[in-house]
Amino acid sequence: MEGLPAAEAAWAEWGHGVRSSAAEEFYGSREYQPGEPLKHIHWRNTARLGYFMLKQFERQSQGGLTVAFEAGRDFGVGRETTLEYSIKVAASLARLAADYGHTIDIISGEAPLYGAGWQEAMEYLAQLQAGGKTTLTELEPPRPGHIMVVVVPARETQLLPTLKQLARRTRRLIVVLLQGFAPDEMPDVFQAGLEGANLDLVSCAPGGLEQAIERLGALLSADEVRVG
Repeated sequence: MEGLPAAEAAWAEWGHGVRSSAAEEFYGSREYQPGEPLKHIHWRNTARLGYFMLKQFERQSQGGLTVAFEAGRDFGVGRETTLEYSIKVAASLARLAADYGHTIDIISGEAPLYGAGWQEAMEYLAQLQAGGKTTLTELEPPRPGHIMVVVVPARETQLLPTLKQLARRTRRLIVVLLQGFAPDEMPDVFQAGLEGANLDLVSCAPGGLEQAIERLGALLSADEVRVG
């Protein structure tokens, strides 16, 4: 998210709203960043390490983020592929969760990752490769209170029933639609199939990752989900 001012500001606002309305439980520390509140300095770890460390808190009454994407198939060429974009979206969400004291659930690959911090999430994402088990057709709603982000290629129209069911059972659902990566995809069919569902839709074409992340930031800062 760094270097994208609108996303940084919007997601900071979202994090502040969650922080002020939820009970917190201390669970660890991370390096202090300029501008953060000094009252949360972890002085024992600061003295031990020689640089400022900030306490991290886990929300008890509100969840964090869940991101799901398909690692079983990959469309596109070089770095402009659906798996590469999905991993970058997940990494951005993991950074956001860590910055505001949340853990993140990542549903992808052979085994999902639950309750992960920043470092654990990065290690998990670095090891993901195309191929293996398909997970999204059996996708379940996230943990209570979690915002769910599902990243899907426009070619995967068979996932429409799963996404519509998730929209009915999830407090908040955002679908990132990756289009322009495969010659036989049908983004119009995909978007039409989600009309009227209780979700937000973010379209992302090759070269449009930053714009999609900005859009995600705006949605996460909104008070209510707009019907997609």
